[in-house]
Amino acid sequence: MMIYSTTDRMRATFIKEMLSDKDILVVLFDKTASPYGEVILQNEIQLYVHFKHAEEAIEFIYNLPE
Repeated sequence: MMIYSTTDRMRATFIKEMLSDKDILVVLFDKTASPYGEVILQNEIQLYVHFKHAEEAIEFIYNLPE
């Protein structure tokens, strides 16, 4: 389940690492890297977790400082 989407690679990586520290498996899907250029894919990075951890992960992200 997708829990977060951003264009900021550093923030996405930070959130992924923080969730991994909480023993939540996170998959980072980077749509900015494409052999076809930026025209085809959106410039966003998405984080996915198993649906059983989605609520906990979303709550954690919501409580992060900006």
